Amino acid sequence: MLKQSRILLAALALCLMPSTAMRAQATTQTSLQRALSHVDVALNGTGVFTKSTTGPVTSRSVTNPGQIITQDTSNTFGALFTVRATKSPYVGLEGNIGYHRFTETYSCCTLQGGAQTNANEYTFGYVVHPPHEFLGAKPFASVGAGTIAFHPTVNGGQGLSTQARATYYYSVGVDKQAFADFFSIRLGFRQLFYLAPDFGQSYLTNKQRTFTSEPVIGFVFHF
Repeated sequence: MLKQSRILLAALALCLMPSTAMRAQATTQTSLQRALSHVDVALNGTGVFTKSTTGPVTSRSVTNPGQIITQDTSNTFGALFTVRATKSPYVGLEGNIGYHRFTETYSCCTLQGGAQTNANEYTFGYVVHPPHEFLGAKPFASVGAGTIAFHPTVNGGQGLSTQARATYYYSVGVDKQAFADFFSIRLGFRQLFYLAPDFGQSYLTNKQRTFTSEPVIGFVFHF
C-alpha cells in the first residue's frame, strides 16, 4: 500500500510540473504585455526651418576678427523616429533620433555654394499626455535635451570637420486614433535650440545661438 501511495504521489507531481511551468510562462507573458502596453513608437516626417544668425567673428587668431558673418541654413525635410514609455498621463519618457540634410552658407568667405551637411539628432526627454482629449485627439507635450551632430558631406561639405552641438527642445501635438486601436496619426510642432555650427573653423566662429522649427506629421504604433 505504501509503495502504491508513493507511485501515486510521483505521478501527481509529474502532472503538476507542466501545469506549474505553463502558469509561470503565462505570468511572464502577461507582465511583458503589460509593460509593452505603455510603449509606442512613431515614424515622423518633418519640415526643417532654421533661423539665420548674424554676428561678428569672435576669434582673434584669424585674419577677419570682428567681421560680421551672416549664416543661412536652407529649408529642408527630415525624418524623426520617437519611442515613448508612459507610466501615467503626467509621467513619461521619450527618445528621439532625427535626420535631415541642408546647406549652410556664410556671407564672410569663399565657400562657393555653401557647405552641404547631414544633421543627426539624438535627444531624450520628459513627456506628458494630459487625460483630456482635444477635438477627439489626445494631446501631448515634451521637453528634453541631447545633441545634434553636423556631418559635412564628402563631396559637398567643403572639407569641413564634423561637429556636435548640445541641444535643447520642446514639442507639442496631438495623436488621433485611426483605422485600429493600435494605430494613430500624429500632428505636432517642435523647436530645437543650439549654438550655430562653425565646424571648428575659427574664421566662422561668431557664437550665435539659433533654433530649428519642425512641423511634424507621422504614424504611431501602440503595443
